[in-house]
Amino acid sequence: MVTAAIAAGCTLLALAPLRRPFALGVLSFLLTLALNEVPFLGFYYLLASTLLALSQGGIDAPGSRAAAGLAVLTTAGLAVIAWLGMHNYTYLSLRSGGHFSVKEVAKSFADIFVWGIATRG
Repeated sequence: MVTAAIAAGCTLLALAPLRRPFALGVLSFLLTLALNEVPFLGFYYLLASTLLALSQGGIDAPGSRAAAGLAVLTTAGLAVIAWLGMHNYTYLSLRSGGHFSVKEVAKSFADIFVWGIATRG
């Protein structure tokens, strides 16, 4: 439960960072720096803790099920962070009248993201 809560809290701060007061803004930045840069680390952290709980048979209690649900919601938040990170600065390299139109680039991003999540194995 604790590992899911830590990951969920950091994911929430990455999606909606605190700005004021300044000290909380700095704390929010420091807690979410690695998660914003490499959201897959957060996913692997959640996966490892969930698999450990499953291997020990500790998923039967209601609190453990709530933690598993929190882990699923956190994974969705990490997917949003990955999506934002994938295309946040692309506009710097795109030029008006370039080889690809805005719609073509947007379709490519959507295809990569959706098919990347939907593909198994």
